[in-house]
Amino acid sequence: MGHFQNPPTYDSGWLDITGKAGQYITIVHNLNSTDVMVDITGKTTANGGAQQKYLGGTDFVAGWNKTYGKTNRDFAEALVQTADGGYALAGRTESFGAGSLDFWLVKTDANGNMQWNKTYGGTSEDRANALVQTTDGGYAIAGYTTSFGAGDEDAWLIKTDAAGNALDGFKYGLAWVASTANATKLYRGTDDVNWNYVRVRIWLIKEPTWIYGDINMDGVVDAKDLYILGRNYGKSVSLLSLGGIIGIAGIRTVKKRKQAN
Repeated sequence: MGHFQNPPTYDSGWLDITGKAGQYITIVHNLNSTDVMVDITGKTTANGGAQQKYLGGTDFVAGWNKTYGKTNRDFAEALVQTADGGYALAGRTESFGAGSLDFWLVKTDANGNMQWNKTYGGTSEDRANALVQTTDGGYAIAGYTTSFGAGDEDAWLIKTDAAGNALDGFKYGLAWVASTANATKLYRGTDDVNWNYVRVRIWLIKEPTWIYGDINMDGVVDAKDLYILGRNYGKSVSLLSLGGIIGIAGIRTVKKRKQAN
């Protein structure tokens, strides 16, 4: 216990917290400063002596527990902590999905609050029992399936993006998967026949900036180009068109100049 020569600026007195086991206790002192020295003492009984037995200091880590699922049986078989500090659970579910059991992937934040969940499977039993987060921020889930494959039970591996979308389910078109400071990642559908070529155009914007040109690449500078800019005013966006990807970042001021006669 601390021994101090001067009296404390604030003293709560002895507070009865007998009925607050397992609860948070807030001591409001209104000193408006974090530059303080704190001494905490306790007593087992009102008339007992002061003590500091099991005082945890700043080493305490708040715990929590959460449940996920609905009225049927839902199981978690694997868990990883994700790069953003949250968690991802993989297992099987009877409450959601297409079959009697489906692969189930649940993503939570750092406090266990569900952010999204996805199911994968067919009309029969499909069970996930292993999970990793991949270097691109997505997930790889392994287990077995009786809905697909050549036999009664077959090993099944699913690769998803960071939002849990199974990439092998994307067949047609082009998906903008992610962007970093130095790269833009795309994914072309497995059965796509239209996107044999792609053009990526990126403008580095220093505000305020005026952009002028054939934005939609139709051969003329007209109201359609202005519409594209106006629609994306103030946003960082990417637009997909038949000509490719148009990236526009941080637009604050857009002005259409007249074309020369």
